Amino acid sequence: MPSRLANRSLCLCCLSLLACASSRQPVHQQHARQPTQGAAGGTHRRGGGPSAAHRRLDAEHAVRVFVYGGGGPVGSETAPVAPFRRPSVWRFQPLIDDLTAMGIVTRNMSEAHVFLIVNYHERERSDDKVAELINNVRRVNPRFTWRNHFLMLPCDHGPGDCMFTKDKITPKTRAVHPNSGADRQLRYMVVSGDQHRARFRPGHDLRVPYWTIMRRTIMRREVPPPRRELLFFWGGASRFRGDIRRDLWEHQANTTGFYVPISTFGHNIPPNSKTEKNVRFDHWMPRCVFCGSPPGWEGGDSDRYLPALVHGCIPVFLLEGEAMPFEETVDWTSSAVRVRREDIPTLDRILRAIPPWRVKQMQRALPHTLARLTYHSNSPHDWPKEMRTKGAARSFVHFVCTESPTCTTTNVSIHDTPVVARARA
Repeated sequence: MPSRLANRSLCLCCLSLLACASSRQPVHQQHARQPTQGAAGGTHRRGGGPSAAHRRLDAEHAVRVFVYGGGGPVGSETAPVAPFRRPSVWRFQPLIDDLTAMGIVTRNMSEAHVFLIVNYHERERSDDKVAELINNVRRVNPRFTWRNHFLMLPCDHGPGDCMFTKDKITPKTRAVHPNSGADRQLRYMVVSGDQHRARFRPGHDLRVPYWTIMRRTIMRREVPPPRRELLFFWGGASRFRGDIRRDLWEHQANTTGFYVPISTFGHNIPPNSKTEKNVRFDHWMPRCVFCGSPPGWEGGDSDRYLPALVHGCIPVFLLEGEAMPFEETVDWTSSAVRVRREDIPTLDRILRAIPPWRVKQMQRALPHTLARLTYHSNSPHDWPKEMRTKGAARSFVHFVCTESPTCTTTNVSIHDTPVVARARA
């Protein structure tokens, strides 16, 4: 009898232990999860990823861009806007191509968040024609506002190179004229951030990067990468006496650790000077820690920052107040140095005063900045794959979402993944 009671007690204890162990198991081990149906009937993928139905719903609420007068795939261009007859996207074509490939460009005005007006090639530029163009756009688009429209001006030296003659301001042209200052209501999309010569207005205009001016060989990298034995490099033309490039050459050309060659002096050749032709960026930038990116002549684009980022060289901007490409969404403070023009004589001391830990921190940030400025369309196949992405298009989507009153969140990725900018219902 005692042995039977002992055996019975032992069995009860074992059953209690099994019950306790079962109760401590995770819920997903107790009950197998069954596939669920999405709102539109699609089955969710394993691993928590969005279903195809959800991706379609997200796409319906994505940021949309409408392009006047061309810019879409061949055969889908819209008609030019009068009085102009020859639309040309020129340097902005890769941006529109990437936006189109991402499903961002639409031909339906009613669903667009932002509207782009392409540049026009005409024999005679005219401020009055631009004013007439904008008036025609306002008539055909009931959703027109000055904030949601951009005139695309891809010329290197600002509005004076594209469409405008910059004649005397009249009541008809005041809202669109480059020289109107704060009275200009039309927004520009440009490649130069010079506030003075290129008439860039921070907080109003948008600066975007472009690559087409660079030769393909400039972007090729050495394998393995060389050692960075020099502190600073800049090379190029200095056509005018008194420009920033000439200041850089006069004050730092003979500084230890600096290499500042001039390819041409134009008509103002200094005495006892020599020029160096065919200065190779792809050779010198990988061998330097910092690379100068001064503006071009007459407010031209300071485009040296692009190959500098490619070759891991920290860009140094030398124009005070210059707007950076996509500075509204790209953190340039982590990957570039800004110096005032009056500080160029002491540039060597300024750069050497940057702590080594800060230099390494900025070098690690360079690939992240580059990834927000690249184009997939028209990029040579022999360029590194990280330079052939839709980074600039995604930065533009992010910019549009930050400005749109109907846009709440954006999943902007620097990688080739779907980009969704959701809007309020």
